[in-house]
Amino acid sequence: MKKKQQKQTERFVSTEIKQNKMSNEDYQKIKTFFIVLVIVIALLGLLFYFNGKVITKDIFSDSTTAQTTEPTFSKDIILATDVFNQKDKEYMVLIYDSSDKESGILYDGLFNSYSKDSVLYGVDLSNKMNKDHYNADLETELTKPTKASELVVKGPRLLTIKEGVVIDYISDANIIVEKLKSK
Repeated sequence: MKKKQQKQTERFVSTEIKQNKMSNEDYQKIKTFFIVLVIVIALLGLLFYFNGKVITKDIFSDSTTAQTTEPTFSKDIILATDVFNQKDKEYMVLIYDSSDKESGILYDGLFNSYSKDSVLYGVDLSNKMNKDHYNADLETELTKPTKASELVVKGPRLLTIKEGVVIDYISDANIIVEKLKSK
């Protein structure tokens, strides 16, 4: 009988603990904390979704991959300050503005397709570092510059340089095109 009474007492105690556990203040605080935590996480998720969908429209856009281009570097495109600093004994320098809508494409194409025996370097006047070497209102050009600071042009030019000296200075667009096509 003692065992039976002991079992009943244990059952009573266990049900009493279960009932008290539900009404325990610590248990209620923990339960409230988790409910608030779930609500805060849900609100942050909705805020993230709203920001991506409505405001920035970039997270859920139709295109899945962003188009990125890697910058390209050509060793044949030089600055105007380096025109006389090349290590070749004889070379040509095509000075042109690639941003010019009329002639930029022509000279850019000639420069990129040029693959002859003599070396050709390009100076792009649309580069901000070359702006001191371009003056469209220039009345007379120095056709035999000896250093980069003397080189100021008012349009596309083709220079032939031999051992640091300008031996040919072409300013006529038709002659530049013919010279670059014929070689």
